[in-house]
Amino acid sequence: MLTSPSLAWQAALKMTDVKLDLFTDIDMHLFIEKGIRGGVSMNSHRHSEANHPQCPNYDASEANKYITYLDANNLYGWAMSQPLPVNNFEWLSPEEISLQQICQTPDDATTGYILEVGMEYPPELHDLHNNYPLAPERMSITPNMLSPTALNILNEMNVQPASKSEKLVPNLYNKQNYVLHYRNLKLYLSLGLKLTKIHRVMKFTQRCWLKDYINFNTEQRKHAKTAFEKDFFKLLNNAVYDKTMENLRNRVKVDIVQTKKRAEKLVASPAFHAFTIFDENLVAVQWKDYPKDHPLYSDENKKKIGYFKDELNGQPCLEFIGLRSKMYSILSERDEKQTTKGICKSVRQQQLKHVNYRQCLFSRKPSTVSRNRIGSEKHHIFSMQQSKRALSAFDDKRFLLEDGVTSLSYGHYKIG
Repeated sequence: MLTSPSLAWQAALKMTDVKLDLFTDIDMHLFIEKGIRGGVSMNSHRHSEANHPQCPNYDASEANKYITYLDANNLYGWAMSQPLPVNNFEWLSPEEISLQQICQTPDDATTGYILEVGMEYPPELHDLHNNYPLAPERMSITPNMLSPTALNILNEMNVQPASKSEKLVPNLYNKQNYVLHYRNLKLYLSLGLKLTKIHRVMKFTQRCWLKDYINFNTEQRKHAKTAFEKDFFKLLNNAVYDKTMENLRNRVKVDIVQTKKRAEKLVASPAFHAFTIFDENLVAVQWKDYPKDHPLYSDENKKKIGYFKDELNGQPCLEFIGLRSKMYSILSERDEKQTTKGICKSVRQQQLKHVNYRQCLFSRKPSTVSRNRIGSEKHHIFSMQQSKRALSAFDDKRFLLEDGVTSLSYGHYKIG
């Protein structure tokens, strides 16, 4: 069986005819893996209300205030169109490491670098960078890191704080043994971070080997006639991105067994991990756009990767409520858009409105939804009605201040 991601990966290799080196140095593998963190998702300011002549509650005595909702075209595709490692992976000796040479290396040079460094986040940058700190890290948020406001919200919900919750968090702490690409290092240093130490540097040959494949799918998506075609060519790009960072440790090997003899043999194997009995004779064994009359309308950059587009197509955004990562609502002149991670689209559309997000933020009371679902356990099918907490004012990715709207990044000098 060939999955869509496998098809996309093989298509990319065939179209580009690239020959990628497979390094066998376990330290190199762990080094690269340490730099894979995921994508940033957070709310640094949880409420904003526009004030301009197009707003129904416009107050002329107050300053005009606009909200813009932007999204990048094909962000994964843009990243994969950049120079990427191909071969000649090697460690630099301490004598070969030159910060000046690395920082002067052009973005499109044939040689690239990945570094492990220490960096200082100067306190004088904390206020300026508070909304979007540089160099995010995967870190565990413990109860003693939460603000009094966050703890009060949990207490009102009768929920105990998790003893440890690891997630990707932009923060203002100093960085220790931080693995990053040399282009990121150049950006961070230009924006004020201080380099304190270079631990290791890996050098490699790089080129834009995926660019033709990305451009091909982007062009096909432009000319797509159906939603399926648009989604398919988008998937062919995004799946390659996922394939390059797939964690093979998460794969499992499962045998479906129908005989006692075979089951006993597998259970006796050193690779045996667990089993599930479905019935007497069946066991599973696991081995581990803007409108055309709009003054800003232009199709010059339509669908160009890396460019930003107005997601509301010129509609004025009236209000934004952001409860936490992937849980927000946007009210525009003619519509509203909600996102709630873990709640299916149909339930969200029927039971959650912008007013629910607003009430949750300012009353700090959670909101629940109910749904009917069909489930199965050990191949026995059943139907059930399920209630689930959908909205919560609690957010542990930021240090919430007393008003519940503004917040500080962890590591900010004002937290103490």
